[in-house]
Amino acid sequence: MPQTDAEAVYAMISPDITPNSAEPGTYGIPCSRVSTLPATIDITFTSQQGTPFNLTIPSSELSLGPFKSNSSLCQTLINVNEYTLIGGSLLKHYYSVWDIGGQRIGFAPNGF
Repeated sequence: MPQTDAEAVYAMISPDITPNSAEPGTYGIPCSRVSTLPATIDITFTSQQGTPFNLTIPSSELSLGPFKSNSSLCQTLINVNEYTLIGGSLLKHYYSVWDIGGQRIGFAPNGF
């Protein structure tokens, strides 16, 4: 995500998530604090009819595990980039159908 978006998301999740200066563009949280994160993370999308809906992932998806350079700091999922990309940590919890020509995507829970 762009930096301002990433920081806004992290501010809603935990003040313990901070930039990792050893690897620019990444953020981390002390691994001991991962279990204190909210039980779920909701990402709100808007349907073509204008109706908002949430896709929910467990907060355990937020941690990618410890950084090699600092094993007490766990890398968080959202990195700073110029694009907002939704990846496997969210999509693996939903079936998704992509309509490239119609520029739309559909979601359904997969029970995972």
